[in-house]
Order: sequence, then structure tokens, then C-alpha cells
Amino acid sequence: MVDEPSAMRGRLARLRGELADERPIVSGLGAEIAGLAGELARQAPDAAQLAVAAVRIHRYYTALESVLLRVERTFAAEPAGGDWHLDLLRGATRELPGIRLAVLPRAVLDPLHEVLRFRHFFRHAYAIALDGTKLAKVARHVVTVHADVDAALGAFDRFLAELSERMDEE
Repeated sequence: MVDEPSAMRGRLARLRGELADERPIVSGLGAEIAGLAGELARQAPDAAQLAVAAVRIHRYYTALESVLLRVERTFAAEPAGGDWHLDLLRGATRELPGIRLAVLPRAVLDPLHEVLRFRHFFRHAYAIALDGTKLAKVARHVVTVHADVDAALGAFDRFLAELSERMDEE
């Protein structure tokens, strides 16, 4: 039988591996959206360019949400209920004293909430043409938070490594 500290070390190791897989995806999509945001601002994009930008923004938020969900599952803090997507995002900006650090800085909450709102719209608005001005605004939200999100995920990975080391010492 595996004792609780060993089980937690295993969960932390798995989470670190998952973060190592997902962080480059989130980072790469953020960088790609930064390039697309410039294009959206400089020209009148056609429907295909708008679709590419919308899909990239959707994938960015979905990949980030996947990371956040894995963190919360590992620490038994997964939200439930009708607003779980927003609760997950809010929870990621909160420290859980004695359990974990905040995964993301509070400053990214509002811009990422706008990206979450866009993702919801994009998933459910099948017959509506994309508005280039609105899409450019959402892309700018991603650009605004991208470096902070990337840095925060790196800092959280370091926290996980330190937590694992402390558990090994006990």
C-alpha cells in the first residue's frame, strides 16, 4: 500500500510532467497570437484570417485551462457547478495557504476572463461572422498577459519542485 506522502509525491511528479508538456504549447500559442494581433490591427483581415486567429485564441485558452484544471485536481481544489470555468480561473489567482501558491498573478484575471468569454462565444456561435475589431481586442488581451502567464507557470513549476524536495526530506 502506498502511503499518503508517497502518493502526493507521485501526483506532484505527474503534474510537473504534464506542465512540462503543456507549457510550451501555451507559450507557443501566445507567441503566435502576438503575431496575429499585429496583423489584425494592420489590415482588414478576410474571413479565413479571422478564423485562424479565433482558433488560435480558443486553443490558447483551452490549453491554459487544461493546465489550471490539472493543478486544481492535484491539490483537490477543483471547482464544480455552472460557473466552474470562471471559478477555475479565479481560483488560480488565489493562494491556498499551506497548500499551494497562486498559479497565476491576480493582474491576469480580467484579461483572461475576456478571453474565456470569447472562447465560450466561439464554441457556441456557429452561424455568426467574426468581427475583426472584437477579435483583435481579444488577441490583445492574450498579448497583454502572455509573458506574465508564462513566467507564472515557470514559477509554479519551481514551487512544485521545492515542495517535492521538502516532502523527500520529511
